[in-house]
Amino acid sequence: MKHTPARTAAFLSALTALLFCAGCSPAVVLDLAPEGSAKASFAAEMSPTAGTLVRRLSGSAGQPEQPLYDRDAITASLAGAGLKPDSLLFPSKTGLSLSVPLRSVSEIPGSATAYDPEKKRLTVTLSPETVSSIVAVMPAGTRDYLDLLMAPVFTGEKLGAPEYEEVLAAAYGKTLAAELGKSEFSLTVRCPAAVKSASITPPGKAVKTGSTAAFRIPLADLLALTGTLSLTAEW
Repeated sequence: MKHTPARTAAFLSALTALLFCAGCSPAVVLDLAPEGSAKASFAAEMSPTAGTLVRRLSGSAGQPEQPLYDRDAITASLAGAGLKPDSLLFPSKTGLSLSVPLRSVSEIPGSATAYDPEKKRLTVTLSPETVSSIVAVMPAGTRDYLDLLMAPVFTGEKLGAPEYEEVLAAAYGKTLAAELGKSEFSLTVRCPAAVKSASITPPGKAVKTGSTAAFRIPLADLLALTGTLSLTAEW
């Protein structure tokens, strides 16, 4: 596959969705207002192994001092989804941090969220369908590169997390697979009032503290997702 500048920019901006990238522990924070508006913040830092792999796949291996991300491509992909970031920062060569205001938490692509102001409940649903909807708002050419991860959540293949880690190890080495096994995706919901309950489908874990509900999912399980994970916070 030829790495044209446009394709490279598309690939690197796709990595703003590092929820799906091995070798990092992506974190999302939702600050939720009572009427359902929110601010979504995202941060991730790739491991050295993942960063080297991304540079090799994107054709930028000879430019290790250059940031991995293209600010304009990221901004354009967000604009295509109707989103304008308050901030977009690159704290390191492989780090990314952004904050986006949402008029409604339901603006998150793929109908992944359901907010009930009467019951004071937020539900987030993660499934191959919602993941595909999020991927669909990324720049053209993104899917070509995401396919290189060979993740069951994209391919539809029925593989458990351990089997998927073995596939990744065979393709890209044991170090990256080991890093994936240690990585987690975290979602923190800051609710309008003290949290009464927080729950998540296994193998995820939920913890409530004050007005915060924190959810953690092993990244390998998220990438090998074939069913549905449901996260709920009530206050």
